[in-house]
Amino acid sequence: MSAKKTVLVAQVAVFVPLRKLFSYSFGDCGAAGLVPGVRVVVPFGNRDVAGVFLGFAESDIETKEIKAVLDESSLFPPALVELALWCADYYMSAPGEIFRMICPRESLKKKIVFRKTGKATGKVGAGKKAILDLVDEEFSSAVLAKKAGLTARELDKEAKALIRGGYLEKKEEFYFTQSRMQPLEWLSPNSSPETPILETGYTDEQKNVIEEISEEMVRRKGRVTLLQGVTGSGKTEVYIALCKRAVASGGGAIVLVPEIALTYQFVRRFYSCFGRAIAVLHSGLTPAQRREEWTRIGKGDAQIVIGARSAIFAPMRDIRLVVVDEEHDGSYKQGEYPYYNARDLAVVLGRITGAAVLLGSATPSLETYHNAQNGKYSHSRLVHRIDRRPMPNVKMVEDDEKSDALFPAGVVEKLAQRIRKGEQSLVFINRRGASTCVKCRVCREVAQCPNCSVSLTFHSNGAKMLCHYCGFESPIPEKCDKCGANGLFSYRGVGTQKVESQLAELLPKARIERLDQDTAPTREKAFAILERFENRQTDILVGTQMTAKGHDFENLTFTAIVGADDYLAFPDFRSAERTFSLVTQAAGRTGRGVKGGEVVI
Repeated sequence: MSAKKTVLVAQVAVFVPLRKLFSYSFGDCGAAGLVPGVRVVVPFGNRDVAGVFLGFAESDIETKEIKAVLDESSLFPPALVELALWCADYYMSAPGEIFRMICPRESLKKKIVFRKTGKATGKVGAGKKAILDLVDEEFSSAVLAKKAGLTARELDKEAKALIRGGYLEKKEEFYFTQSRMQPLEWLSPNSSPETPILETGYTDEQKNVIEEISEEMVRRKGRVTLLQGVTGSGKTEVYIALCKRAVASGGGAIVLVPEIALTYQFVRRFYSCFGRAIAVLHSGLTPAQRREEWTRIGKGDAQIVIGARSAIFAPMRDIRLVVVDEEHDGSYKQGEYPYYNARDLAVVLGRITGAAVLLGSATPSLETYHNAQNGKYSHSRLVHRIDRRPMPNVKMVEDDEKSDALFPAGVVEKLAQRIRKGEQSLVFINRRGASTCVKCRVCREVAQCPNCSVSLTFHSNGAKMLCHYCGFESPIPEKCDKCGANGLFSYRGVGTQKVESQLAELLPKARIERLDQDTAPTREKAFAILERFENRQTDILVGTQMTAKGHDFENLTFTAIVGADDYLAFPDFRSAERTFSLVTQAAGRTGRGVKGGEVVI
């Protein structure tokens, strides 16, 4: 038997949840129109699906043809293609799903277009000739039907006859829906940036770190450095200085932050130095805003990308520096399919591109610290705060188990003192809602989510129970589902809502705001709450971990951390590590100005 003939085929990561690449022939588009990184439309089963062309391979099996090429040039730089394929392989995900997650969110659409062939129409009936006369260049079926005064079915019948006679051609055109570009409001020319940080204003510790990482950027070896700096030591200023050098060398930088709310402060500080050269990428953007930022990055109009974990997939062509701020934070792990850890992908991206990778934290994760200790990563330290300002005085206070009060009397008095002095306070508790569970007093049954089998959290607004995992919502039942007891429920545990309510009773004249997923479900609302606190329009900010990361409030002089030991009991092997990190980070927001600070745990 003769060997099967092999031919060149296109390898496509189709946007379907299957862990493989698929082969297609070129068809009319030809090999010349295919550049790795362009999006294409391919037949998949009985439907048409988008995908990303990745390269050529040889095959001896019969393949279907690519129907259309959607991009004139590559949407994904080679380094990003390599990172996406590594991510798909390591996290056991479908390559197409990774690429679909990365690129701007757009829907694939199809329209039918008719075009005249030029054949003489002498023998065509009057009705069909009238249709042909309407087709000047190209018309979509919807437009042609409207002009001819026909329904879609009537036009289809007439068009089929004209196509069989060779008078008309029918073809499919594919495109992505694209809403009007929407620039981000904080990047507008009317923005009021902060005062830029001068190169001469760095401490000796900062200068040493800047020089060390700058040398790594020149070497292009992809070296990873842990920057372990106490809270308030000026890690952000180091990031800015290094980004300046990355841009000056003709390249760019990606700066990752753990929370979308943190981009607000980072963008403002970076904007003062880089202006419109920065772009923002995170899941809170609208599809139009994301496409605008993606386009600016791809064209090279933005050399600095700031964002949450998805920003690691920015389409930057020449990456010189990747910064992961608060690298220990669990938010860098994608909690839904396709899964990935942006901090670990930053290390891989450095290896692919040769970019220097900087992992910054006051409380580094154990694995990063271990890698720094054994020499796999470099290790730099910032051991002093800016201007040698003292760390806040930290004091631990035992809860009174016999009292219903959430705070010892001394804590309430300290909050009142700060208000009288015109200073601000933070009350940190890493739980939303009013109570962590609703429990029957008779049979001791705890109300659980029917979907997730976790306890429902009581929210006093609306007197309802919510699941913080899937969003299930239920009113407070009149009877216990298990034993039938009438309304004999106890509300156990404490959340931000209950803390805010009790503080409002104890300090009725205080201006109190709460920052959690309930009060700030969108980035705009989170930014507004933070801005009011920064502008000293709020006396006390009650919040979850959204308040504990990276913020720099000069007038914040007192922090109370509620129920810190409860976090140790979480069913998580990292509970001790995360408790240490949360408490340290929350305490680190305090006393960053000239007034000093105090923390009560």
